[in-house]
Amino acid sequence: AELEPKGEIRVEAASLNTGLADRDTAMYEKLETARHGAITFAVLAFRPSSTDAKAMKLAGVVRGRLGIRGVEREVEMPVKLAVDDARRLSIEGELVAKMSLWGIEPPSQLGMISVQDEIKIWI
Repeated sequence: AELEPKGEIRVEAASLNTGLADRDTAMYEKLETARHGAITFAVLAFRPSSTDAKAMKLAGVVRGRLGIRGVEREVEMPVKLAVDDARRLSIEGELVAKMSLWGIEPPSQLGMISVQDEIKIWI
């Protein structure tokens, strides 16, 4: 059964760091960070696949709207949730997506160095 929790994750697009300043600048241009400051993920539903009440752990798939550069697409991401001893909830997940789904052309430098369309997004 699908549950309907609510929540949103917001990340300032200009805070992303690839490890290289020139690549960061190209990425910020492609993401149009001056116009679209945030990357967002709004939770729509959660489908649990396993639970361990004693260990306070849960796994499943979260469905939500991922907003990048002002374009929202519905995606599904496998996640693991856990509550620690301080009663804090942690969430881990990874999504493989294509930049082109959000209208972003992968950057290249002088036609010699190109970036794949496929990206990984972690929470």
